[in-house]
Amino acid sequence: MDNAIRGYPYAKACVEMAAYDLAGRSLGVPVYQLLGGKVRDKIPVTHSIGLLPIDDAVAECRQVVREGIRTIKIKVGVEPRRDIELVHRVREAVGEEIDLCVDANQGYSSPGEALQTIKAMEPCRLKYAEQPVEGLLRIAEVAKGLDTPVMADESAWTPQDVLEIFERRAADIISIYTTKPGGLHPGMEVAAVARAAGFPCNLN
Repeated sequence: MDNAIRGYPYAKACVEMAAYDLAGRSLGVPVYQLLGGKVRDKIPVTHSIGLLPIDDAVAECRQVVREGIRTIKIKVGVEPRRDIELVHRVREAVGEEIDLCVDANQGYSSPGEALQTIKAMEPCRLKYAEQPVEGLLRIAEVAKGLDTPVMADESAWTPQDVLEIFERRAADIISIYTTKPGGLHPGMEVAAVARAAGFPCNLN
C-alpha cells in the first residue's frame, strides 16, 4: 500500500487489519499468533472523560470507579482555571488510590500556559500529562519543566517520530495507536523503536 500511495494511514489500517483478520480465520488462529504470540492475559483499561461540564465529569468519574476502573484520563486544554478545578475535584471525588492523567490534545496556547496549569494540577498526583502543546520543541520545553511525565500523542505517528522525540528529549512516554502509523504491523514498529529508546508506551 505504501508503494502504491503515500499517506492515508487510517484507510491503510482498516485494510491491513481486515487482511490480518482474514489470515487468522483462514489459518484458524487468533491474530496475536500472527503478531508473535500472546504476551499477557490482562490489560488495564483507562477510562477517558470528555470535555464535559465539571459536575458531569465528576459524576462520571465516580460512576466508572464504582464499575472497577482504576485509571482515569481527563480531557483538558480548554481553559486553565476550569481545568485545574476539574482535576482537583475529580481527585477529591475518587480518592488517592485511582490514577489520574490529563490530555490537552495540544490545547494550551504556549508552553508557559501549559507549565503553569499542569504544575497547579501536580498536587493531585498525575500519572502523566498528554500532549499539552503542539510541536516537538514546545512539548520538550514543557517536559523539562514538569515533575509529571509528558506523553507524546499527536507528535508520535511513526518510528521516525519516536526517534526525533528521543533525540530532542521531548517526552517521557509514547502514545501508540493502531491507526496513526497505518495498522497493527506499523504500530509494532513504533513500539519496537520506543522500546529500544527506553520509552514506556500507552496503547490507544
